[in-house]
Amino acid sequence: MNFPSVLIITYGRSGSTLLQGIMNSHEQLLVRGENYNFCYYLFQGYLALKKAKNEINQVLPKDPFFGNSELDEDYYISNAAEIVKKILLGNDSKNEKIKAYGFKEIRYTCVLGSLPAYLDFLKMIFPNPIFIFNTRNKDAVMKSRLNLRWIKQKDYEKTIDTLVRVESIFSEYVDNNPANSFHITYEDVIAKSARLQELHSILGLPYSESQIDSVLEQLHSYAPSQHEIKKICLNTPERVLPKMKENPLITVLLCTYNDETYIEECIQSILDQSYKNFEFIILNDGSLDNTKQIIQSFKDPRIRYLEHSKNKGLEDSKNWGLAEARGKYIVYTDGDDISLSKRLNVQTKFMEENPDVGLCASAVQIFGTKDSYYCPAKKDLEIKSRALVGTPLNHPSCMVRKSVLIEHNIKYRKGFNAAEDHPFMVDLMIVSKVYCIPTVLYMYRLHDDNVSIRKKGIQQDSAQRAIDSAFKKLLDIDVTQKEKEAYIIFWRGLSDTTAIGTLEGIRDKIYIYPNLEFWESEFRYYLKRRLDKTISDLYEKLRGYHQLLIDKDLEKAQLNKEKEILRVSLHSANFELKSIDQSISWKLTRPLRSIAKFFFSIKE
Repeated sequence: MNFPSVLIITYGRSGSTLLQGIMNSHEQLLVRGENYNFCYYLFQGYLALKKAKNEINQVLPKDPFFGNSELDEDYYISNAAEIVKKILLGNDSKNEKIKAYGFKEIRYTCVLGSLPAYLDFLKMIFPNPIFIFNTRNKDAVMKSRLNLRWIKQKDYEKTIDTLVRVESIFSEYVDNNPANSFHITYEDVIAKSARLQELHSILGLPYSESQIDSVLEQLHSYAPSQHEIKKICLNTPERVLPKMKENPLITVLLCTYNDETYIEECIQSILDQSYKNFEFIILNDGSLDNTKQIIQSFKDPRIRYLEHSKNKGLEDSKNWGLAEARGKYIVYTDGDDISLSKRLNVQTKFMEENPDVGLCASAVQIFGTKDSYYCPAKKDLEIKSRALVGTPLNHPSCMVRKSVLIEHNIKYRKGFNAAEDHPFMVDLMIVSKVYCIPTVLYMYRLHDDNVSIRKKGIQQDSAQRAIDSAFKKLLDIDVTQKEKEAYIIFWRGLSDTTAIGTLEGIRDKIYIYPNLEFWESEFRYYLKRRLDKTISDLYEKLRGYHQLLIDKDLEKAQLNKEKEILRVSLHSANFELKSIDQSISWKLTRPLRSIAKFFFSIKE
């Protein structure tokens, strides 16, 4: 045995008793059953002891915490370890064949908030334990005939949410404790998959298929029927769910609703990726067309199919998908779009090389009713600036670092119907850097049934509120409609001099003070510099306009002066001509001029 103690961590109706039976089929291992959280109460006692000891030392008999400095935590731990060992081993304590011991418990759903700390406590009272996390397909759990004590059986959605939360905590603990944690599903067990063989290898136990078969044939609290075993074996090439210890690096998430026209092409583009280590969660949000049938026609084991019985909307669907995701990175796609085959490879390489980036998108090729290239901003500060205009990046082209979502409890916020991506990205910007790879890795299909077209009015309203939220979260300021419109024109580089006052108003609202986070100061300096540059350029342009007006006035004055000189000259010439015409000499010579004119006309 490679581990002196073995603990099975699970929830109700997961087939854990079957796994317990397989463990106990080895004479060197003893795994006891339920004990109604006996060890958890020891944990609570340990916490109470630490809390009392951490109070200010009180040495006088009259003090309420008298003697707290002498409380001995190590003594408690060593004695708790001995008590647990004696109780669990019982009459088998003298059995020299037993090399490892532990227990199976299903009551962790009651203690989710403190589960990681509780498991760390178990490490102190069990010698070098391995935690075996046992889960099962959620729909199958719900179909169990026996009552689940820890949920309201009629509340399907609440139960699913609980299971999702439990498995998320299990997954995170496995990620953080890979040396002494292992995940296996009920389906892995009854299909005798490679995963079950791997568990035996890690524990240092011999694997015998005939020994496993003999356990499967016995009646346990949840023994599978032979029909069920055959069904799972036929439909499961290796295992139903991806490994949790060796998690797929990437989870691809597709939330779909009535996408029968394009979804086959979308799914195939993901399955054809050059990078192969991923799970593909497809969540059918209550589609009314043939979307479900098309999805289920794919037999790739990387696909995990989830379904809402009725349409819940993108916020609920995406949040469920996030909770289910086991990958280090989460990649999105929409059911009517296409991912280029190198997409996962390029984005994964970038995220691995840039651990401070929580989200990276890519440039997008728009096709369908319109063809164009989309990459509105590339670097972190540019993208934050873009978020004050609208959705800063093409969301389905994004890859997200899951650890950032978990650490900061980031989810899709309610109340932004058809624009839920915008506040989600802003929440990520606050706690990590974001980036857009300028290479086209994603093809966004534009057609008459896009959400942005079907819900145009709703989306516009949500988008305005999302912009207001972005100004508040990124800059802690409120803006008027006029200021929002002026900012959009400013960001596009199209501001004219009439916007100077409004842009100055926005700039002056952006305060920079000492206790800001680094990213806040950096972004505010960046935006103020951009606003200052634009305002300065507009003032320069305004001065140019003024000079032009002055020059035009001077030119007009000069023209008027020249006109006056010409008018005076003409008046003088007319006066002289009139004087000549009225003179005596001009009148006396008139006959001679007539004769001369006659002779000239004859000559011609």
